[in-house]
Amino acid sequence: MPKQIKISANAYQESVVTLNGKTFKLTLSFNNLSTVNRWFLDISDIQGNDLATGMKVLPNRDLTSKYSVLVEALGGMIACVNISGDKSEVTRENLITDGKFQLWYYTEQEILDAT
Repeated sequence: MPKQIKISANAYQESVVTLNGKTFKLTLSFNNLSTVNRWFLDISDIQGNDLATGMKVLPNRDLTSKYSVLVEALGGMIACVNISGDKSEVTRENLITDGKFQLWYYTEQEILDAT
């Protein structure tokens, strides 16, 4: 079963999560420069070694597949899911655990089963 990654209302947050039996540090930050206004995700191993940094959090997208070292480490993918189904964009206010946009982790087997 996919695992939801908990997100607070803070514009900068760090969390430690266990995905597929491995522990990772996630850093989620919102850049509110007038031309950006976007969330970014960094993932490192528990020792603090960066696996991927500066990943744009885009709606209904696999955020991690273009980083082969990250895919191998995760054994799956992290996606930003729009649970409302509309065409809105990810904003500072709507990416949160119970919000319109949420982060979910899917194992490789869950991805295969869905196709």
